[in-house]
Amino acid sequence: MFWCPSKIGGFLFLSLPKISFDLAEYTADVDGVGTLRLLDAIKTCGLINSVKFYQASTSELFGKVQEIPQKETTPFYPRSPYGAAKLYAYWIVVNFREAYNLFAVNGILFNHESPRRG
Repeated sequence: MFWCPSKIGGFLFLSLPKISFDLAEYTADVDGVGTLRLLDAIKTCGLINSVKFYQASTSELFGKVQEIPQKETTPFYPRSPYGAAKLYAYWIVVNFREAYNLFAVNGILFNHESPRRG
């Protein structure tokens, strides 16, 4: 029996900005290109019209904050390999949404930050 997912989410990525400096290439491969691989798999498997894709993004996109509080129009200014990789992921999701009419969205999450993290 063939099983076809209806929702796919990009959640399992390296998410420690401090460590991303030591593992910059790995971070780019997993967090940035990993998202492209998921989107390309959706397209290659012919699932464009049947799958909803959610990319879990990060407040690290804003990096050097240009305004407080951040909003949808706040410019991105990532300051780590992690933030830069997630910025690529953000824009590749936008690109696939517009190029292929794929239901693909980004969620910029703030709730996972803590002084004890990374």
